[in-house]
Amino acid sequence: MSSKLKVILQEVISVQAGLLRFHHREKQQNLQVRVAFGGDDTLHCIIKGELPHNMKIGGKKIHLIQKHNDNYFFISGYILREVQQSSRVVSIGISKASWFIMKRRGSVSWLREKHTYENEMGKMAVA
Repeated sequence: MSSKLKVILQEVISVQAGLLRFHHREKQQNLQVRVAFGGDDTLHCIIKGELPHNMKIGGKKIHLIQKHNDNYFFISGYILREVQQSSRVVSIGISKASWFIMKRRGSVSWLREKHTYENEMGKMAVA
């Protein structure tokens, strides 16, 4: 695992809660999730509540978004597999992960990139 990805994932996992976003039937879906470590280049997301209309989300491109104080985390990837148990758990393959920090000077604020990881295999698959 890349050292940059390791640093980003440690922070993401410590925050735990996040918003999982994806498109389903041309509509954007937002689900509240809890995040857990899944191994090399993967995360597990535990979906709170039920999915609308028992939708299947396997293989979809996703974005996981988190905010904690002035830290913002953005992870792009795809759903590797779904597990249906007492709560729905999805494994996410990470394509890109970024950590931004909110900076302020007077009334102006902006996001500064602290760490970014991009999966080289993911870049080649898209090309």
